Amino acid sequence: PNYSTTTDTDVLNVSSIVKYPSSTQQLNYGQAPNLGWGGLYLAKKLEGSKITGTSVDQVSKIPRNIVRDLVKTHVSAILRIFPALTSILFVTSNRPVLIFSLELLTQLLDNPDNASLFLRIPDYVLHQIVELLWVPRLGPDSVEYLDPTVNMVSRLTMLKLLSGYDATVDFELRDRAMELLVKLTDLNDDLKKRVGQRNGSFSPNMHLYHALIPSLSTRIGRGDTPQFAAKLLANLASIPENKHGILYVQEMVIVIASSDPS
Repeated sequence: PNYSTTTDTDVLNVSSIVKYPSSTQQLNYGQAPNLGWGGLYLAKKLEGSKITGTSVDQVSKIPRNIVRDLVKTHVSAILRIFPALTSILFVTSNRPVLIFSLELLTQLLDNPDNASLFLRIPDYVLHQIVELLWVPRLGPDSVEYLDPTVNMVSRLTMLKLLSGYDATVDFELRDRAMELLVKLTDLNDDLKKRVGQRNGSFSPNMHLYHALIPSLSTRIGRGDTPQFAAKLLANLASIPENKHGILYVQEMVIVIASSDPS
């Protein structure tokens, strides 16, 4: 859909492009779940108001024009803002805009009212947030990430290899992306699994784990980055689906924990 030209009709037809959480369907708010995000918003408002006598029948009898007047601004904002923000995450050539977008997403996620929206975040967006952990730092010392299980690294000079992860990535993007991943995986187990696995498969997201290990002891960037890295590892380790990824890094984590005084 063309989000820049969303109309009132599009607001009510949003059910054709949005997959609703099963928990909302189980609540059975009459026709409210069939009205897209407007129905979800309305059902939440009625549930939270705790008006005596409010029932499923009453909700199902609410005319569509009332729903439109109440929620069309709310729904239009969602349809226009979130696709734009997620698209900006792929524009790595404009670093300041990318940083502001990560910060805005993090602030939106801090509001509990927005949690249900982030539960439906697409896998490709999660993948791109992980990719932001590896954006090369500007300058001659930058190095592009190569997965050692797939690629040969003979093209890289020894000086670049010895400089390490911290010296070759944009730490400001890394720190913000790490914080956003922590807050996303705090939401539920499904997001922990989707972040910890590679593009919907059952194999570990090695790209993520290879960034987390050096971040546990980093001294470059924000001072709380090692804490965020440890928290993200703890979130991933809390579900059995990420067992293989945790087994892969556990020896390295033990070495870091026993050798680094911080």
